[in-house]
Amino acid sequence: MLTALRPVGNYFRYDPKPLDKNLFSPFTFQGYQSGTAALAAALMLAKKKRPEVINPEVILPGYSCPDLLSACKYAGVNVKFVDFEQNLPWMSLSEIESRISSSTIAIVAVNFLGIPERIEQISNRVKSANLLIIEDSAQGFTTGSYSDYWKGDVVTLSFGRGKPLSLFGGGATLCRNQELASLLPNFDNEESDGGLSFRSKNLVFKTLSSPLCYFWLTKLPFLGLGSTEYKPLENLTKLPQDVASQIVSSVEQLRAKLANLKRVAENYRSIEKDYIINLPQTTNTSENSVLLRYPLLITDDSKRDKLFNELASSGLGVSQMYERIIIDIDNIPQEILVDKPDLPNARQFARQLVTLPNHFGTRVEHTRKIKKIMMEKD
Repeated sequence: MLTALRPVGNYFRYDPKPLDKNLFSPFTFQGYQSGTAALAAALMLAKKKRPEVINPEVILPGYSCPDLLSACKYAGVNVKFVDFEQNLPWMSLSEIESRISSSTIAIVAVNFLGIPERIEQISNRVKSANLLIIEDSAQGFTTGSYSDYWKGDVVTLSFGRGKPLSLFGGGATLCRNQELASLLPNFDNEESDGGLSFRSKNLVFKTLSSPLCYFWLTKLPFLGLGSTEYKPLENLTKLPQDVASQIVSSVEQLRAKLANLKRVAENYRSIEKDYIINLPQTTNTSENSVLLRYPLLITDDSKRDKLFNELASSGLGVSQMYERIIIDIDNIPQEILVDKPDLPNARQFARQLVTLPNHFGTRVEHTRKIKKIMMEKD
C-alpha cells in the first residue's frame, strides 16, 4: 500500500482572531509556551497553596505521558504513582486514598484521549486532605459547556501537534477562580521563541500529512514519529502570539467538524469481539466532547499483535500510544520518584491498548477498512 493515514492531528484553516480571555469561562485563562509548561505552572500553584509542606508530593497515574514528569521536575515536586482500575483508563480510587500522605499537595487527573477521570469521585474521597485537583486535559476538549466537562480545581490544556486543538505549540492553565489564578507563577522570559509562525507550520503540516508524504515519512526511523521519550522543561514563557490568535477560530472549526468525529467513533464502537474491550466514552461529558483517538483493549496477546501489525501495514493510522508505563520510559528523572510500585493493571493496559484514528482526515472508507480487518482477523 502506497498511502498512509496519520494516527492523529487536525488541520485547522488559518483564521486569526483576537483571543478572548473569557473564552473558557467560568475558568480564568493563562497561556504558556506548551502544555508541559502549563502543567508545571499548575504544580507551582499547588506548592504556593501549601507553603507549609517541605517536600511536596503529587499523585500521578502510572500510565501516562512522560511530559508529566517534566512538569513535576521543573516545579520541584516529588511523585507517587497510582495503578489503574482493571481494564479502565482511570486511577484506582482506593489506591489514591492509600497513597496520600502529609506531604501530598495535589492529584493530577489525566483526561485520557478525551475520556475524563472521575474527578468528582476522587474529590469526595480526598476532601479532608486539602489537595488541589489538577485536571490534565491535554488530550481532551469539548465544544460545549466547559463547567460540565472540566471538574478540576485547575485545568491544563495543550495546543501542541496532535492534540484536539492542534496549533503546533502552546498551552494554557485554567483556574476555577481568581484566588487560584493569583498563585500562578510569573514567566521566566516574557517572550517564547515560537520559531516558524502558526501559518507556516500549518502549511508544512498540510503537505507532510497528505497520505503519500506521510507514508514515506513513516519509513524514516530517525524521525522518531510517535516515539515516547522524556524531555526536560527548561523554562516558562508566554503563549506565542500567533498561537493565541488562532485559538478562537480553531474552537469554531472543531465545533463544525464535531458531527463527523462522532460518526467515526460510532463506527468503531460497533466493533465487537469477545477479546476486544471498548473503553467507556463518557463520565461527566456532554455530547460535545471530542475523542483524540478511539481506544480499544485487545485482551488476547497473539490476536492483538496480529491485528495491530496488519492494520499498521495497511497504513490505517493505528497506534499503541506509549506502549510502556511511565516508570519504564528511558531517562526519566529517578530522583523525584518517591518509590517505584509494580502497577500491574497499568502494565496490562499499556500492553493491550490499541488506538484508532479519529481526526478530520479520517473518512468512512478508513473506518470500514479498519472494521473489516478487526472483524475478520482471528
